[in-house]
Amino acid sequence: MTQRASQDPLPSEPPVSPTGRSSRRRALKYLLLAVVITLAGATYYYAFCNWSFHSREWTSRAIEPAIRKGLDYLYASEAFARAIEDGGEAPPHFFFLELVLRRHDHPGLGEQMARAKELNKDNWEWRAYYGMPGWPRHELTALDRSRIEYAVGHSPANFWAEWVFHGLYPSWTKLRPEEEERLLLDTTRLTTDYQLTHALLAYLWMKRSDPAVAAQRNVDRLIGQVSTRLYRSQTWDPCTSDLYNERLAFWLYMDEPPPLKQRWIERLILSQNADGGWTFDRSVLRTLGQFVGYDRGPGKSSPHATFLALYALAEYDACH
Repeated sequence: MTQRASQDPLPSEPPVSPTGRSSRRRALKYLLLAVVITLAGATYYYAFCNWSFHSREWTSRAIEPAIRKGLDYLYASEAFARAIEDGGEAPPHFFFLELVLRRHDHPGLGEQMARAKELNKDNWEWRAYYGMPGWPRHELTALDRSRIEYAVGHSPANFWAEWVFHGLYPSWTKLRPEEEERLLLDTTRLTTDYQLTHALLAYLWMKRSDPAVAAQRNVDRLIGQVSTRLYRSQTWDPCTSDLYNERLAFWLYMDEPPPLKQRWIERLILSQNADGGWTFDRSVLRTLGQFVGYDRGPGKSSPHATFLALYALAEYDACH
C-alpha cells in the first residue's frame, strides 16, 4: 500500500478586503454607541422620575408655601362653596380637604365649605357619605339606606361609587357579581390605575368602618396587591397629573404607607401652577420640557387635582 505523495489543499477563507473590515468596525462602533445612549437615556429617565434633584431641606421648606398657595387657589375658585347640584365638590373631596385644614387653617375656605355643607344637607348623595371615617356621625334614614343599597348594585357607569359605598357599608350592601369578582377576589381584573386607586380607597374605608368584615375578606392582602402595582406605576411615570397626586394622597392616607421617594413629593411641588393649583390631565409636552430642564409653562388648574396634592403635601410634611 503506497502513501499519497501529497495532500489535497485545505479550503481557505476568502481574503477580507480593507473596506470590509472598516465597515464592520464602523457598524460595531455605532452599535456600542447606540447601547451607551440607550443605557444613559434609561438611567436619566429613571433618575428624573425617582432621584431627588433638590435637598431634603429644600423640599421641607417648599411644602408650606405650596400648601398656602393651593388653599388660596381653591378659595378663589369657589369650587367648595357650591351645592352638588350646582357643580360643587363631592363629600370625599371635602373629607380630604378638611384633613388638610386641620393642619393648615384657611378661614375663608373653611367658611365656604361650611356654607356648602348647609346647602347639601338635604341631598341624599351627600348623606350617603356620612359613614366616612372621622366625619360627624349622622343616622341614615331608611330611604337613605335603600338608595345606597340600590346605588351599590346598579351603578355600572360609576363603578367607583359602588366600591366606595360598599367600603363604607360592607355589612349591608351587596356588589354586583362582576364587581365583587374584580374588587374582592381577583385584583388582576383591575386594569387601570384609576381603578386601582379607588379600589385602594374602598379597602381602606372598609378596614376602618368594619374591621371584622375587612379581616374576613382578607383586605390587607388586597391592599398589598393594588399598592404594589400603583408603586410600579409611580416609579416609571414621568407625567404629573391628577392620578399622580391621587396615588400619593391615598398612600399617605394609609396607616402604614409604602416608602415614598422624596423625588415624588419634589415633583409634586415643582408641578404646581402659578395660580396655586395643580393640573388634572397629563401633559407630555410639559413633561418633555421638564425633562430637559425647561417648564413649558402653566397648565390648567383643577380643584380635584389640587386638593389631592394638598393632602399629600400636608400628610408628608407631618410624617417627615
